[in-house]
Amino acid sequence: MQKLLSLNLLICLLFTSIPFISQGQNSKKIEPNTLTELIETKQKLDQTGKLKDRYTIQLYYGNREKATKMKRDYEALALGWKCDLFWESPNLAVRVGKFRNRLEADQALIIVREQFPNAIVMKP
Repeated sequence: MQKLLSLNLLICLLFTSIPFISQGQNSKKIEPNTLTELIETKQKLDQTGKLKDRYTIQLYYGNREKATKMKRDYEALALGWKCDLFWESPNLAVRVGKFRNRLEADQALIIVREQFPNAIVMKP
């Protein structure tokens, strides 16, 4: 009985230690040059606006009829920012623009609030 217990314990230890041993041999270190290239690439993507994490202005959240009317009203003003309808069950959201940072979104919000006083800045 003692030998069987020792054998089971040895087998369990063997199988649990194999992943740790093999992981140490396959790990790769990032070279400093590669790291600086990655940082530069991220900064370029941030500047060009290709990352999707953006601020937007929400004009309305509610039923379909009012949302489509709100979108038409906004497009009639021709303020320059793209207006989209987003389906968030069970309602539609009317959102305007895609801004890189909160400062840009707040500056646009001042202009939009002249016609839509309930508009808010969101980060979806």
